Amino acid sequence: MLKIEADDLDEAALVLEAAQKGTEEAMRAAVGSAIASSWVSALGAAASGPQQTKLLVSGAGADVGAGTFSLHAARGPALSGGLDNSHWQSVDYGYTPRQVSSAKRGTTIWVGRNLPSRDNDGRVVLPTVGEQSQRYVEAWTKALMSTVDGGVLDVDDAAERGQVAGAWQ
Repeated sequence: MLKIEADDLDEAALVLEAAQKGTEEAMRAAVGSAIASSWVSALGAAASGPQQTKLLVSGAGADVGAGTFSLHAARGPALSGGLDNSHWQSVDYGYTPRQVSSAKRGTTIWVGRNLPSRDNDGRVVLPTVGEQSQRYVEAWTKALMSTVDGGVLDVDDAAERGQVAGAWQ
């Protein structure tokens, strides 16, 4: 909870305006540092096998901006056989193999036999986002609260951290 000690609304507005300066940069730095230290390594730990590592973990990163951040995965190079990163869901969520008719070959072929079996919860990206995003939002919140703490502002961030802890499970 943020408490402002001010004699009138004008003074409160000045206090909040002064507090705003530097908060975006502190938040960006904190979440950027947290993401850099764990996002790619957490994806790598969740990946099992070269197929998931090459397609899902390669090229992973994040964009951290003023007041926002975006986590990226599945930007790796195409797998042998032509499966590129636009079909990353087939590797992460799996695929149910099926037979299709091939007009060029004049025969029936199997599609998806080299992909993992179907898993609606995902194997790498979504579970990793669920685990890691809480840490990033907590770093963001702590940076915000630390920039406004002190002077006429009084911060008790226990309630905010409690809300962050269960937000993306």
